[in-house]
Amino acid sequence: MIDIYTHRQGEGLTHTQNADVLPGLLEDRDRTTWVDLEEPTPDETVLLESVFHFHPLAIEDCIHGRSLPKIDVFDSYLFLVVQGVLLDRKRHDFASTNLSIFLGPNYLVTYHHQPVLSVRSTKVLLAKSDNVLSRGADFLLHTSLDFLVDNYQPLLDEMDEIIGSIEERIVTTDGKGVLKEILEFKRPLPRLRRVASYQKEILNRLSREEFALVAPGLRIYYRDVFDHLVRVTDLAESYKDMLASALEAYLAIVNNRMNEVMKLLTVFSTILLPLTLIASIYGMNFRRLPLAEWSYGFEITLGIMIAISVGMLVYFRRRRWI
Repeated sequence: MIDIYTHRQGEGLTHTQNADVLPGLLEDRDRTTWVDLEEPTPDETVLLESVFHFHPLAIEDCIHGRSLPKIDVFDSYLFLVVQGVLLDRKRHDFASTNLSIFLGPNYLVTYHHQPVLSVRSTKVLLAKSDNVLSRGADFLLHTSLDFLVDNYQPLLDEMDEIIGSIEERIVTTDGKGVLKEILEFKRPLPRLRRVASYQKEILNRLSREEFALVAPGLRIYYRDVFDHLVRVTDLAESYKDMLASALEAYLAIVNNRMNEVMKLLTVFSTILLPLTLIASIYGMNFRRLPLAEWSYGFEITLGIMIAISVGMLVYFRRRRWI
């Protein structure tokens, strides 16, 4: 599906889905045009080469959609690949969606195989006001990137909530059943930090005096988005540390529980040791054994064994070993 938004001073914002008007729109240097290709058909993908004359390698990256976030510089345009994210709570992971962007002197082209929330948010904003498109393609790019980075915040909030739940259950349930959850949740955090770091480098370059296609007055806006991504990477790193601490707490609880079991078994073994010794002595096949010929010998021996057991339990209790 193709959506074409165009703005010219005095005409305002117009929207069309007719790709035949693109050559005329691009020739008008006083007009800003945004072309969004969502789940494009092969005929719509051909426009990247036939109308815009983009580099084949950039088009290949768009079609395959497997490239990491990056920014490439061509003669008359910039090519960016960024990634939006969405948390999958059931899998304790997040899905990333590639968004390919071409920034030219008077146009912006976005290409994506799946719906991207930041693109939809930009369209909603355009429906309310044409101010975004009237300020140029570079400002429109900033708006899309700003929405994309803002969408990381719900992901971070949900991650914080899940980690808090894990930490609470470690304490309240002695950590039962959370080890798998901790290990599953640790995997996406380095990937989130890596993706955010790549995009942080993109925003850092856009905020400097490196690209003529970005107006000097807009670089501070890109710097603001860059600061947001710095916060994302910092939070991802802190969540990684929190999960590591949660894992250590879980292992400490397991070890403590194992120590309690071993202590209890040791107490029982220690109590049974003298009783076993007495039983072994009286189990020997000798004729002369103390109390062996006495009619109350069994009861006295049993009483001695009970007294030893009680005495040892009292001693262990006073020493606070049990």
